[in-house]
Amino acid sequence: KKQFLKCIEHVKKKEQLENPEAKKSVQIEWDKLHGKCWDLKDVRPWQQVAAEARNEGRNAHVGWATPICVQKHSENPLLAKYKGRVVYSGDRIRDAYGQNAIFAELQSAPASMEAAKAADAFGIAGGNVVETADAVQAYIQADMQGMETWVRLPVDQWPVGKGWDNIKDPVVRLTKALYGHPL
Repeated sequence: KKQFLKCIEHVKKKEQLENPEAKKSVQIEWDKLHGKCWDLKDVRPWQQVAAEARNEGRNAHVGWATPICVQKHSENPLLAKYKGRVVYSGDRIRDAYGQNAIFAELQSAPASMEAAKAADAFGIAGGNVVETADAVQAYIQADMQGMETWVRLPVDQWPVGKGWDNIKDPVVRLTKALYGHPL
């Protein structure tokens, strides 16, 4: 575990903003999500979204999209590279009534270490073959289901000249799963 922690180093917010490579890695991630996880043209004030949900006897959630950045292979300057990620801040989700959102249970169950070892054991048994695969941005390929969920984007991700400055507390509907969301 200690060796792994040396290989990936969290990049502080100041470095994310000042280091061109770190900043670029985060912006690349934002660019992948715009139009995929939300539609920037469908922006609404959160107060209006929440009022409509309450008036119709339903609920809605809102949270924040937060950029994070790490430096992979930070122990080796020749291999070091920045990796940006945008996550849904699961610790700050509110409902249409302004209350902390409550989730009965987590919906995603990542594969356990035991499952991986069982697959390896099967693969080394006579005549069996095991392969691994990884989908690019697999998590955000899933449609959001269940509670209507909205997201606040940081000001630097608002489209320029599209009127977002005139909207109090602008939000966009989350249409695809985003890293960090409990469901």
